[in-house]
Amino acid sequence: MKLSLLFFFAFTNPLVLFFAILLYGGIPPDNMKKAIADSEAYSQVSAHFAQQDADTITQNKDFTVIVSKRLTPTYIRTKTESVIDESATWITGKTQTVPVVSFRELKEELQSEHSDLMGNIEHIPTAVELKRSDLDAQNQTRYLEQAKQITAFTNDDFTLPLGNQLEGIKLAYRILQIALPMLIVLLICSLFLLVKFAYSLPSRFKWVGAALLASSIVGYGCIFFHPYITPVIIRTNILQQSDFFSLFSPIIIAMINHYVEIYIGYQEIVNTVFLVGAAGCFLGAIATRKQAIPKLKPVYEIRSYWETPLKEKPTPPSEEYTDTK
Repeated sequence: MKLSLLFFFAFTNPLVLFFAILLYGGIPPDNMKKAIADSEAYSQVSAHFAQQDADTITQNKDFTVIVSKRLTPTYIRTKTESVIDESATWITGKTQTVPVVSFRELKEELQSEHSDLMGNIEHIPTAVELKRSDLDAQNQTRYLEQAKQITAFTNDDFTLPLGNQLEGIKLAYRILQIALPMLIVLLICSLFLLVKFAYSLPSRFKWVGAALLASSIVGYGCIFFHPYITPVIIRTNILQQSDFFSLFSPIIIAMINHYVEIYIGYQEIVNTVFLVGAAGCFLGAIATRKQAIPKLKPVYEIRSYWETPLKEKPTPPSEEYTDTK
């Protein structure tokens, strides 16, 4: 029982810290904006539109040039920071307005200066046109899906509603608001039960110290393995997005990396505090070892008559038997 409580505390504590940072504002939006701006995310997104990704999606050189001129790193930063503010208030329930990325000014520019391109952008290739292309079956399907995304984007007035992409995060936030306080109570109860089930003061110090030490070891394990786990999570998240949203993957990666760095900083502080607490508990166990409950040794007594009956003496032969003989 005590080992189960110890392992529960050790493995749940880093998880509680991870969720607490996310739930209780461990990463202010301004810090997130600064972290993304300090990275190369905006330049990478702009370069993608200017070189490969936009050309692959539209297959239209003129449109690619127009997009690359408009989608500068400064322009993308302005849009991203606006989305961060709107998403934070929507996810936390402070507003009911779904965050939206709007490129309406880009559409107005195309309509006024390059109206001939709008028809090409909204065009969805037919099956005959796809067969005439040099693309294989898999790339034809991908190209058709990309064309549908661009058409939907154009029909929505060059806006990207983010409700579907952020709905899962909002739901997780609501669940954490209920689950996190319960996990914190369970952590406190696990330590209380460890103390309750230990019948002497030194034993209580030992078990609490072992729980703190095990939790710090698991915390350091999270720090050590995060360079191997985090990239897998990031790639999985990006692969689930559409090809159009994957263009903004450098920004998503910068946001996740910043959050992980903040978590690691807090986890190192907690690990240090727990190590100091574990050392204090072990010293307390040594200092109070004389107060341990003495072990009772079995008492061996000489077996009494009632436990080992005496052997009966053989009766002598009777006189009649002797005379006869």
